[in-house]
Amino acid sequence: MKGFLWAAGTLAIVLVLVIVNGIFVQASIRQTEKEIEALAVQPPGESERKHDLPLSAEAVQGVRLRWEKRLALISLTVNHNDLMAVEEQFATLEGAAEAQDPQAYIVALSVLRQAMTHLGELAGTGVRVLF
Repeated sequence: MKGFLWAAGTLAIVLVLVIVNGIFVQASIRQTEKEIEALAVQPPGESERKHDLPLSAEAVQGVRLRWEKRLALISLTVNHNDLMAVEEQFATLEGAAEAQDPQAYIVALSVLRQAMTHLGELAGTGVRVLF
């Protein structure tokens, strides 16, 4: 009976830790997604709120550095290939901003958003994660 109680207690602790980890990872990903949304540039016809690309390069670097700080704990439980896809898109976005190429910037930002959405789905719970 003691063995069963120890096993049940251990299982409960593991489940709580998995749930807490999932919540933390999801919160970190959501925070980064919000920061990525702030990097969007306005279409060419909307100049009143248009971001300057050199400023966006600094902003991209800031978001990337904050992401890398969060990555230390996230990388313990999330697939490395999915994390690398996000890292590659951050690098592409930063390069497009530094080159002041609006088209490449918009495309890289879109792909980065998709990579983060995919990462968020995989870090969560559900049937898609299992298969």
